[in-house]
Amino acid sequence: MVHGRTGFWQLIGRNENDLPMQFRPDRWKDQSNGQPCQSRTIWVHILRYSKGAMTPLNFPQHFDFDIRDTEGKDYIFDPLRRKYVRLTPEEWVRQHLVTYLIQDLGYPSGRTAIESGFTHQGALHRADVIVHNRQGEPVLMAECKAPDIKLSQNAFDQIARYNTSVQANCLIVTNGLTHYCYELDREEKSYRFLEKLPRYDEL
Repeated sequence: MVHGRTGFWQLIGRNENDLPMQFRPDRWKDQSNGQPCQSRTIWVHILRYSKGAMTPLNFPQHFDFDIRDTEGKDYIFDPLRRKYVRLTPEEWVRQHLVTYLIQDLGYPSGRTAIESGFTHQGALHRADVIVHNRQGEPVLMAECKAPDIKLSQNAFDQIARYNTSVQANCLIVTNGLTHYCYELDREEKSYRFLEKLPRYDEL
């Protein structure tokens, strides 16, 4: 058994400063008392990261995520749903996207919903992310895929089908590494791809 921070980094051959900020040991807190985590849980998470279980994504790396290990499975706290959810590759992308929208692009958390339900062709579906305006109308919808999923025409077709019911004007398709965002012009019945994700006040 290797004990201590120095021994751990020697074991995995990495420098802790190479990690995204949310994985650095001094950012972890014990869930019971809020103090810096001293348990082996932190090393389990970082070891999983070092093996690619939590892929570094194409988002700012200053985000803090509350991640815990429960019976050998990772859970991440979702502030919007106010609960811990299984940390799947798709959820990893979704939490990054939502955090980026809210913290960096000014999207109101109270108007942003994860896995929002809607009816399409008589069946209930759930959108990864939907953002509403002050009138409660959808203005943005996002489809999130796992980082190892190549974004194909199927992903664009899926969100386009869903949007015939949702009626958002801005659509995002992302796997966390590559982001596509396009804006719809309903009068001209056309769309245009945007160079970057828009701020909330630009919608």
